[in-house]
Formats: sequence, structure tokens, C-alpha cells
Amino acid sequence: MSLTTSHFIMSDIDFLPSWTLLDSIMAQEEFLKRDKQLLIVPAFERLNVRGVADGGSPCDGGDCGEFLREHEDYVPGEREGLKECVDSGDCIVFQSLDNKDGHGSTKSEVWLEGGTGGRVRELQCFESVRYEPYLVAPYCGTEGGVMYDERFYGYGKNKISYVSHVRHVGYHFGVLPDGFLVHFPHPKSLAKEKWLDGGVKHHGEMDRLYKEFNGQLKKRFGKTPVVPLCNV
Repeated sequence: MSLTTSHFIMSDIDFLPSWTLLDSIMAQEEFLKRDKQLLIVPAFERLNVRGVADGGSPCDGGDCGEFLREHEDYVPGEREGLKECVDSGDCIVFQSLDNKDGHGSTKSEVWLEGGTGGRVRELQCFESVRYEPYLVAPYCGTEGGVMYDERFYGYGKNKISYVSHVRHVGYHFGVLPDGFLVHFPHPKSLAKEKWLDGGVKHHGEMDRLYKEFNGQLKKRFGKTPVVPLCNV
């Protein structure tokens, strides 16, 4: 039996979905049927040490799956639990401590308070070219699907290159009114440690490739995407 899909979620393996994320996405079937529409999934992170990102993991050296089974509330799975976690300081908007531009345009704090009124909030503009939300996007094997550029490898510039691509192709972006992702705390990976070392060759290579990649997009699709920057 072959399985097919129309859409996929662009996410990282260290995120856990909210309990009803799939149902929330399926409820937006009509929105996703429109031409060139993407859903943004609000992203949060659970802090291991309050107020400190990348502070290790509660299951360092152990079985994280077993830890989560024994501590079901450690990573919230529904909105009220997430709100309580944020109010207590144990959860924050993903990367809000060190990369506010990365998810700032989602306005996750407003979303958490029910500010979308249960409707998809369509983005009129990006607040930063560094915006790189997690998306529900058309599968690349379907009409309108965008392929991931495999020149980007390892850590750095992989998600943001995809977001830049779909933006230049002419996609619109809307924030999913229900459902979210939560990053599970863990120590920095070796790949990220290398990336944060400015002298490492890979960092410079990906930065140069990203600049070249955006130049190729502008040459192919024009300089003004359908969703512009807010300050332009």
C-alpha cells in the first residue's frame, strides 16, 4: 500500500507537537486548498533552567522518552498548560532570548492569549528577513511544492533558505489559530558548537551560499515578494 500526502510540517526533531496539532491543521483544509498558502505553527521552548536557554536537559545521560512518560506535564501539550508554563517562566517563545527575529513576526504572545479569534491570521509583512517560522507547506511532489535546496547542509541557514524561497515564489503566510510546537531542552549539539565558532569554515561557507542563494531568487522571481518587509 502506498501512502500519499498533500502537505508536510517543516520542523526539527527536538520539537514536540501539541496533542491536537494534526486536528488543528486538518481543520484548515479549506485554507490550505487556496493557491500558494502556508500555515505558520507557533513555536515555544521549555527551559530546563528557568530563564536560561541551552541549559542542558533534564534527562542528560538517561532515556528522555522514559522521562517524558514519567513527567507528562513537563512539555505542555495544550494551550492552557502552555500558558501556565509561560506565565511561570518555564516556557518562552522559541529563541526569544537569542534570536527574536527568528519567530517575532508570528506574534506568539498575542496568539497565546487567543488574539487570533480562532481564525487564521494572515501576515501582511515580515518584520525581518531573518524570520524563519515552522511551516505547514505543500509536499514538494505536489503542484506548487518547493524543493529544499540540498546545498545547505549541517547546521545553519537551512530553514531560513526554505522560507526565503517560498516567500519569493509568491506564497502567503497565515498563523495556525490552534496547535503549536514546543522545543525540548537539550545540550548544544556538536554541530551548533562548531557553528557558533565564527572561525569555522562551515559557518562562512553557509553564509556565502545563503547570500548567493538570495541573489538567485531575486534574479529569478524579482525583488519584491508578495509578502514584503514591514519597513519597506
